[in-house]
Amino acid sequence: MTDSIRSSWLTTQYIEAMHFAERSDILSLAPLAGTPPYKYIARFACRGLAKTVDNIAVIDHHLVGIVFPEQYQRTSCDAGQVLTWLEPKTEFHPNIKPPLCCIGPISPGMSLLSILHQLHQMITWQRFTPREDDALNQEACSWARNNLERLPVDHRRSMLIENSDQDLDSPHGEAADG
Repeated sequence: MTDSIRSSWLTTQYIEAMHFAERSDILSLAPLAGTPPYKYIARFACRGLAKTVDNIAVIDHHLVGIVFPEQYQRTSCDAGQVLTWLEPKTEFHPNIKPPLCCIGPISPGMSLLSILHQLHQMITWQRFTPREDDALNQEACSWARNNLERLPVDHRRSMLIENSDQDLDSPHGEAADG
């Protein structure tokens, strides 16, 4: 039996996100599975950080897998059910430890545009958890506290301000639940 609510929601997400991606110089989005799609690969062309053998380096390519589980519109999801960090494997951020990444709580039916917006904020260090007990990557958390003057690493305004579910005025745009 086809779930018409899910199908309608997925169609709306696809149309809105693809329309945005077509106009963006930061985001490219590839639908992977389903009609309408429920899986995507998001490629971000913005500055972020990666850990090298002996340094923290600026990088400008990031790849994230996004999947909307069957009950996504009806129940809260853990970020691990929705997001998979694909590249680079050396991404350096308190909320990212590949393949895990955490944008905080994902409420039922959170829009694809909102998820993309929050990922962009994280990648560019406009948003991060400053608490090691809440971070996926404690080393990056400690580094951030000692290098606040270097953040964010990409000063372009967040790409989807009007679609944000987050308080953009909070200090460091803190993400919850590492």
